[in-house]
Amino acid sequence: MSADRCRRCMKTMLPHSCLVLLSLLLLTIPGCSYVYELLLTGQVLRGDERVAVAGAKVALFTGNYEHCTTTTDSEGRWSLKTSLSDIDFWPDEKGRLWLESDPPYPKGAPKAKYPYTIRVETEEGLITCPIPNVSVPDSGGEITASMLILVEGSFVLPE
Repeated sequence: MSADRCRRCMKTMLPHSCLVLLSLLLLTIPGCSYVYELLLTGQVLRGDERVAVAGAKVALFTGNYEHCTTTTDSEGRWSLKTSLSDIDFWPDEKGRLWLESDPPYPKGAPKAKYPYTIRVETEEGLITCPIPNVSVPDSGGEITASMLILVEGSFVLPE
């Protein structure tokens, strides 16, 4: 009796396993994925002379949630990479998907409830700025954007 039960179990388990495997394969094909890689790169510079700020902490936030963080190199350069799901994007009037971010908003895109921001912490203090408006490429795949963050004058850490 247990051998008969095992055969019945195998008959139903095999199609279910194939379905799960097929679903996982579809999620890895560009354009079919619901997860997108976001790569932000940039440089932190100080003053009119544009001096590189080495050792600054750079982090990607949504509201108060820190997605990832890094430290600038000797030339003030940094890069951050994180995975985003499709719920982080909003369609515009033409159906193009845009990441929730601060103004200016793409035409037809709704305002972000929790916009993505970059926070830079240096010896002088903390500065927060919006990330560039980015959208999902037509081909799917990685989303990239570059930023130049200029630290001017003095600023203080929030208490």
